[in-house]
Amino acid sequence: MTPEAVIYRYLELVDPGRVDLDMLLRLVCSDADLLSRWLRILQIPARSTELTERLGHLGPDELKGIADAQVWTVSPTPDSARLSLDQWQSVLRAAYLAEVLVGGLSENPADESEEDSASVRMRALLALSGVHLDNDKKLADLIAFRGARPDLLEDAALELRVFAVVDSLELGRDAAVANQVLGLSADRYQAYLETADTLVALHVEQLQLVTDPDIDWTHRIWLRQQISVATTAFQECNTLQEIAEKHTQVSRSLFTRAPLLLLQSDDLERFVLYPDQSLSVSRSSLSSVVAQVARDGVTKSISDDYEIAVVDRQLLQRLGCEQALVRATKGEPIAVFIVDVDDDLDVDAATELYVDAFERYLPRSTTADEDPSDRRLEAYRSQEIERLREVVHEANNPLSIVHNYLHILELRFQDDPTTAEQLQLIANELNRAGQIFTRARDVSEVEEIALAEPSELGELDIVEWLREIHQIQAPSLQGNGVEFEFQSSVEILMCLVRQSELHQILVNLIKNAGEATAVGGHVRLVLQHRHFRNGVPGLQIEVSDTGPGLPDNVLRNLRGQKESSKGGDHQGIGLQVVYRLVEEIGSELDLSTDEYGTSFRLFIPSESHA
Repeated sequence: MTPEAVIYRYLELVDPGRVDLDMLLRLVCSDADLLSRWLRILQIPARSTELTERLGHLGPDELKGIADAQVWTVSPTPDSARLSLDQWQSVLRAAYLAEVLVGGLSENPADESEEDSASVRMRALLALSGVHLDNDKKLADLIAFRGARPDLLEDAALELRVFAVVDSLELGRDAAVANQVLGLSADRYQAYLETADTLVALHVEQLQLVTDPDIDWTHRIWLRQQISVATTAFQECNTLQEIAEKHTQVSRSLFTRAPLLLLQSDDLERFVLYPDQSLSVSRSSLSSVVAQVARDGVTKSISDDYEIAVVDRQLLQRLGCEQALVRATKGEPIAVFIVDVDDDLDVDAATELYVDAFERYLPRSTTADEDPSDRRLEAYRSQEIERLREVVHEANNPLSIVHNYLHILELRFQDDPTTAEQLQLIANELNRAGQIFTRARDVSEVEEIALAEPSELGELDIVEWLREIHQIQAPSLQGNGVEFEFQSSVEILMCLVRQSELHQILVNLIKNAGEATAVGGHVRLVLQHRHFRNGVPGLQIEVSDTGPGLPDNVLRNLRGQKESSKGGDHQGIGLQVVYRLVEEIGSELDLSTDEYGTSFRLFIPSESHA
């Protein structure tokens, strides 16, 4: 059965109001028990696209209701036998091996299964665990013919022969079976196995599983469920005072000593002990841990000694203990909790779970003098952030599928270096797109916004790197009748650059140049390795075109969002992105434009290696 650490991660992902559908799907498709229960509830076969679509159409309340039922069915009991995490990962590894083998050996992967390759992995995962589904004939065949002698599988479907290989992994006979039923040499089979290992390692890493062997997961799961049920009492509260009063009742059923609660004052300048208001802490206090925790949003411990603020010592005495944890909610109004660490519970986990639950139900009231337009703006912002996250989630699904197929194609064309190199270039671009999507999804709250830090410096041959960019961008421009040339004053140039930002700058400039150039025109990418500006040595990268030049309205507002001069469905934000990134990495960008064309010259000082 499902390892307890996986169950706990599942509980985190179905937390009310915080369901991450993309991560939930990834976890469900990692575990045969969870996967089979979802497929039976939805009454669908092991088909990845159908599972994604059906889960995506469930409303929040419906999704939470089904997930809650699943939690109770997979929660551990004292006599339940469970896989270790190593065993669980071994089964997942075998399932991924089935996916890459079927994809790599199919003459036409799309026609072989009439579905994405993840469905092959799902069926292998279920069949390895002996799971039957009434409406899935392909899965039924895998189970029915499991254990058949390799010599009897000569004319069997590819998926059946592949399953014979992955089913023999645990016995160590997989390489021999792969040779017999698939005709794979030891080296070629090893390449498939290494690809599967890479994919499963990435999959597990993205799940963000906590694998600490010292955690009592049974107790942690029980604790989470207990707190989840107890804190539903906060649902009936409409005001801050009501939820604070309910806290005194709910927390007594969870903790040996009810945690102290300090509420933010109406003017937001102090934290006042509830309910007697006998002690308070200034928000600007430099000595009190309570104020530090509220400002920084971290959990800290305090001990009753002469080195801490007197008010903190008084709070410990009110709680009746010598040591406590201090944790606060986020956003305003802030609530600060002080929890006795001598409690019999897993105090760190209990404090985190309880405060998070309290925060989820915390009413966010507005002040009387707040401008209604501000509230509307905040509501619009929240709506747009949610829409952005939904768009990113939907975009990541096809990206993941394409990325998996690229791994498979790389195996099929490993003897063709040119094709393999081109596939790797495509994979790099997909990874970059995924990173951009991830940054777009992780929208910060207003109080958390800070200036973005530039990426790390990395050493590369910038000439070869620019050739790769040229190779990737050329087909698009040439397809529109625009010639794209690359020139360099040197054949090899090793240097340190901030590759992520530089890549985004150049792609935007090249794309803009290509779209502004008419059929028969030219776009040039030129590197000059010995270039001086104001006496400072460096290199210069120039992107030029033979378009009509930039109009005056664009030139007047180069650093801000503008109407595009290219027409069509362009958003006009490419140059805004470029100038922002140039500033972030400490480079300089010059522009010259007339009716015969436009040229952008990016200067990268040697001492900054931007």
